[in-house]
Order: sequence, then structure tokens, then C-alpha cells
Amino acid sequence: MQDNNNPGAYSRRRFFKTGSLAALAGVFAPHNFIKADPNRPLAFICDPTTPDIQGPYYLPNAPSTTVLAGPNEPGTRLFIAGKVFSNDCTSPVQGAKVEVWQANAAAVYDNSASFKFRGTMFSAADGSYGFETIHPGPYLNGSTYRPAHIHFKVTYNGTVLVTQLYFQGDPYISNDPWASDPAAAERIIPLNTDGNGVEHGVFDISMNVLTGTKSPHSDTGYILQNYPNPFASLTNIHYVVFRTGLVGVDIFDGAGALVRPLVRQRQANGRYTLNWDGADASGRQLPNGVYPCVLSVDSVPIGKIILVRQA
Repeated sequence: MQDNNNPGAYSRRRFFKTGSLAALAGVFAPHNFIKADPNRPLAFICDPTTPDIQGPYYLPNAPSTTVLAGPNEPGTRLFIAGKVFSNDCTSPVQGAKVEVWQANAAAVYDNSASFKFRGTMFSAADGSYGFETIHPGPYLNGSTYRPAHIHFKVTYNGTVLVTQLYFQGDPYISNDPWASDPAAAERIIPLNTDGNGVEHGVFDISMNVLTGTKSPHSDTGYILQNYPNPFASLTNIHYVVFRTGLVGVDIFDGAGALVRPLVRQRQANGRYTLNWDGADASGRQLPNGVYPCVLSVDSVPIGKIILVRQA
């Protein structure tokens, strides 16, 4: 399979943002934050997500879905989640069209009308998006292999970002002309594997667009996702903290009563994973139902996900 379009020169435009983002540098995105404007003492600049080649396998009008690979598709299951931000790297972009496409585990692109391994989704009010797929396979491109990658085309108000996502530890990155480009460094993400052998990754996207709203807790943290959901005996919860603080992760019942505190400790900025076995604080297994899980930092609620327990 060939994937040899030339993207031309990368754009490395920088934009001003306000607010202290020093704690974000190693967690949210490894941008270089630099104090810039003497008239705005808390102003910083950051790099939007860099482009990459589109390749020859893009197909327009992919169906609206967040499941690119069916449950019986061979390969390692993979969940990607993230948020789309504007050019201040803080304000969420709602309604961005996120198109994704990839090869299967055998490195084959499906170009038929079935649109396998392709999907379209739109970012939510907080900028979030996510999808389920399988880990794509590498394929021979000339004399070298292209590393495993997922294509993205993100569109908002006429602005289009075409890029690719790569994975840390891939042995083919160093010899690939696109993945090895320094401009791609921030798009090579780590993957965490849960107890079920499912991989999870986080890919936040910053676009060259302006929006009128800011996330009130964007400098604090948010729960990324949990898997599986619904669950029977155990679910894994993944969350990020953007600054050191007293972190709480709590499970509530449908009536709003606290049934299980999972975390009550001071944590540094970073990505964390924990699990819940469906039991309350006394170890009693709770009945099937819907259980909100809330993340707080310094007693301020930051994010919430819904856990569904079923037999």
C-alpha cells in the first residue's frame, strides 16, 4: 500500500492565550509555552496540532459512527478519546466534524461502500470526541514500512486540519519520513492497556480557529473515559489531572447519594487509571443501575461520567 502524498511545509503558527498553563506542559500536550506579551503578564503561546499527509485512501461521506471496527474484527481493541480546542489550546470547540480512517490489523484499507474502519463524529459542548476501533497494522511503503497510524480530518467553520496519529514504541517511526518529522512528535501518543487487553489513548487537537466560550475547568482536569461500559464485574476509569491538588473520584447512586469514594488523595498532574468492581464502601455488591462517577480537584467538581452496571 502506498501513502506517499507530499504535505509540503508544515505550518508552525503560534497563538497567544491567557492563564497559567505551566502545569499543562507535560500532561495535556507537550507544547512549548513561552511568556510572550509584556502587556499581558500571564500570556503564553502554544502550537496548534500540526498537519500530516492525507494519503490516497480518504473517502468523503463516511457514516456517523464512533465504532470503526465491529466486535468480531481481528486485532487489538483500541479506544481513542480527546478534545478539540481552539487556537488558545483551552477553549473547547463544539461541533467540529471529526473524520477518521485507518487500515485494519492486516494493514488493508477498505475502500468499498461499507466504509469499514471509517467514521464521522462531531465534538461535544466540551470539545470531546471518542471512538472504538482496532490497532491498525503497519504496511510496506516503497522500501520501508509505514508505522501504525490513524488519519484525521477535522473541519470547523471552513477551517480544515488533516493530520495523522501515531503510537509510542512503534519500531517503524524512526524510518518513516512523516512520523519521524519533528513536527509529528506531539502526535505520537502513549497507549495504556487495561486488564481486558484493550488499549486506550488520548489525542487532544488544537485548531487554528476562534471560539467564544472557554472551559471553566480546562486547567484542572477531567475524566477521559471508562471501559467497559456497561459492565458486569469490573470497569476501568481513566482520568487526567492538570495541576497538583486534592483529587477525589466518587461513585454516586441514582438518587445522588455517595456510595463509593475511589480516590481521596493529593495527586500531581498526570494521567491515572483505576477500577471499580461495582461494590459500595462496605464491599457490598450494588444492584444493576446507573451510577454517576465524579472527579473533583480541591473539592471543586470537574467532570462526570455515567457508569452502567448490568448482569
